[in-house]
Amino acid sequence: MKKFFIIFIVFLVIGVGLFLGVYEKGELGDNVTYTLNRITGKVVISGTGEMWDEHGEPFNDNIFLKSAVIEEGVTNIAPKLFRMTDITSVTIPDSVTSIGSEAFASTNITNISIPNVVVIEEYAFFSCYDLTSVELSEGLQSIGWDAFRDCANLTLISLPSTLTEIGQTAFNGCSSLRSIIIPDSITELTLNSFGNCTALEELTIGSSVNLINFGAFSNCSNLKNIYYKGTRQQWSAVALLDEEAQKYFNNATMHFAE
Repeated sequence: MKKFFIIFIVFLVIGVGLFLGVYEKGELGDNVTYTLNRITGKVVISGTGEMWDEHGEPFNDNIFLKSAVIEEGVTNIAPKLFRMTDITSVTIPDSVTSIGSEAFASTNITNISIPNVVVIEEYAFFSCYDLTSVELSEGLQSIGWDAFRDCANLTLISLPSTLTEIGQTAFNGCSSLRSIIIPDSITELTLNSFGNCTALEELTIGSSVNLINFGAFSNCSNLKNIYYKGTRQQWSAVALLDEEAQKYFNNATMHFAE
């Protein structure tokens, strides 16, 4: 009887909340729904499978949204899902394997942990000025172009050893980033990938890198130490197309594995 009474009260509270407009509900996929509490600003996304790629940006200009919890079973974060909202935090489950383009662009996210994701698409965190730290997990393979561009307060990010692609201008304008380790799985540093990282002082480059493209480290004039995981002879074979970077590299102290 007591258990029944508790269940009754819970449903009563939810029912009253819906009646009073406290809760906003909607669909994000064939089997994915959301419930937004307009008082707490918390949205819970639940279900199984994928969110729709084209869903009309249900949270765009939503003044209530502050945080999100995506429950286990949902497999992606749709493009533009939280774009230009005031969201500050999100919980991502292990079941999510991809983050769509512009999913968090121009939001107030401060830090984020991204487990099990394989692909972060273009502009995913573009212009997230409040973002200070990102935790990426092993298994991530691709970071799209402009994915973290202009995250001006980003100070901490570790690239996993499974990463094989860093898109053009992916970290351009991360002007608070002081150090970065390019894993051995990366073979090419693309156009402007770390350009305008003006606070960058320490750079580690994996021995598999064979091409450093134009603008990859443009305006990275504070570089002090560069650690190359290969030998001096291997470094001489790396195609360094970025003449500006060559100048900064010459002024920094180079460290080799030999």
